[in-house]
Amino acid sequence: YFYPERGVTRSEFTVMLMNAAGIEADGEAKTVFADDAEISVSARPYVAKAHELGLTDGWIENGRQVFDGNEEISLSEAARMTARLLGLEYDSAIAVSLSPGEANWARREIAALARAGFLLGEGKSSALDRAAAAEILCGVMKIAEAGGLEK
Repeated sequence: YFYPERGVTRSEFTVMLMNAAGIEADGEAKTVFADDAEISVSARPYVAKAHELGLTDGWIENGRQVFDGNEEISLSEAARMTARLLGLEYDSAIAVSLSPGEANWARREIAALARAGFLLGEGKSSALDRAAAAEILCGVMKIAEAGGLEK
């Protein structure tokens, strides 16, 4: 039932990341995103909290700020959210080779996660699969349990 090669949506990853970090969300929260009604009721408070914490900004689509929670999250997007959550600093001394299709804009976050010991599946496709998500979330949980997160 795990299906490690299956993709992860933006909403799913956001909920899992927040839970792994031990961050609670207000059950009645709405998001700032124009597609708020399309974000599942169970994920919406976590997406709102992630935005409040500066983990995600969504993007502009047809002049509207959207989250697109039902779309698969990329490794680049997951790396950016995770690095922001952990407050990781970029280290230019770390060389990172991006997989084909990975966004160059996330190079700094991917390098910061690599420096922190996260294995991001170098050579994998640009979509985040469940196996890579599990690796990221386990790392976040270890840091949270060690008291290394400011919430």
